Amino acid sequence: MAYIPPPLPAVPAPAPRGLGLAIAVGSAVAIACAVILGLIGGLANRQFAYGAVLLGVFVGQAVRRIRRDTQAAIAAVAMWLVRRRATRSRAFVLSRGRIRP
Repeated sequence: MAYIPPPLPAVPAPAPRGLGLAIAVGSAVAIACAVILGLIGGLANRQFAYGAVLLGVFVGQAVRRIRRDTQAAIAAVAMWLVRRRATRSRAFVLSRGRIRP
């Protein structure tokens, strides 16, 4: 009869990182991307719609690296929507009420 070693004790899963850390990292990425997008848009004197989509992708990836659950996904979408809204309202104010093409 062959020797079968006993099973190894289960290694406990690491505790999930906090939702606050995920929100902080996502906010930092959103602000950094918005500054870069603003600089590029200001230098080119254009607004880039795909830049807002990429901003959302980068925020989602940053939050996902910290925490992978539904609460973190909802927080990432909320941060993207708030950042998108702030960017659009600032563009509206800077154009003095006129929407630029």
